[in-house]
Amino acid sequence: MLRKTRFFIFGSISGILCLVCTSNNLYASSIGMQLPSCQAGAITLNIDQKIASTSGMSHDAADLTFINSRTTSCSITTRPEISFLNGGKRPLPIAFRTENLSDSQSTLKEITIPAGGKAKMRLRWVSQKLFDKNLCYKTSFLALVIQGEQTRIAFKNKICGDKTKGVVYETSLLTPDSKSGV
Repeated sequence: MLRKTRFFIFGSISGILCLVCTSNNLYASSIGMQLPSCQAGAITLNIDQKIASTSGMSHDAADLTFINSRTTSCSITTRPEISFLNGGKRPLPIAFRTENLSDSQSTLKEITIPAGGKAKMRLRWVSQKLFDKNLCYKTSFLALVIQGEQTRIAFKNKICGDKTKGVVYETSLLTPDSKSGV
């Protein structure tokens, strides 16, 4: 009986140690560990604006890829804060469009980006004068803002909106990229 107890205790302890040592989110979440939040400096951004199916009719779009450049997994909200900057790297008054969000779009949660892994979201905006009273901004950078810190990438575009309602953009929710192979 003593021998079985020792084996059971040893097996349990070694299993917990193994789970704690891994960076795999499935193991971490199964024992209730909370992953650290992604830091802006740990995320590399890539933008793909060659999306023929979403451009046109005075709109433009881009796929935004977030790459976790660290050696450990981290968590991030499905709608991270994005800011558009001018050439002087100062924020432009362009807001996320909150009108007409479905329940699934308005319910935010945390997702995990594994070490070296990717997550993607689609960004969409009005790119031409479309309103009776137009207001357009020329952007130079797009910034991901996390806890007051940012990482940015060149983003030279024109984003327009109604002068009385403001200039807005839309995004899909950030989702893990199943093709990242991690």
